[in-house]
Amino acid sequence: MLFDGIAWQVFLFALGSGSSIYLMNLLLRRVLGVEKKKAEPINELHKKWERILNIGSGIAIFCASMAVIKFGPTASLVVLGLTVVIGIAQVLLRAGFEKNHAENPNDYLFTILEALTNVIILLTFGVSLFPDFITFVLNIY
Repeated sequence: MLFDGIAWQVFLFALGSGSSIYLMNLLLRRVLGVEKKKAEPINELHKKWERILNIGSGIAIFCASMAVIKFGPTASLVVLGLTVVIGIAQVLLRAGFEKNHAENPNDYLFTILEALTNVIILLTFGVSLFPDFITFVLNIY
């Protein structure tokens, strides 16, 4: 059989979440009047802070992963939590620079709403297609 079990779920997750994210971003761009741009730093200060945050987050994730590697799945939630905090910091950094320096005043709103809707879409598809993962995470605690 071409798609069996988990492969079918992964295919549906990728197709559903990818197309939903694309359509939601298209809708947000149209509503907010924001043009699609390359993900480049706003100015030199933004470039500097983005570089610092990226290098620092890489070191932090690596160190946390090495520190908790022998503790099993429960400890991997620490790395997941650290990754979430770093992701939020990166989105807020970009949104802050867009609010202060972007040509379009709605750029920062798009950045924040894009991040929130992407997380909601991924969680929705993830929970609906992989309910065993949620029960696994809940049984750890």
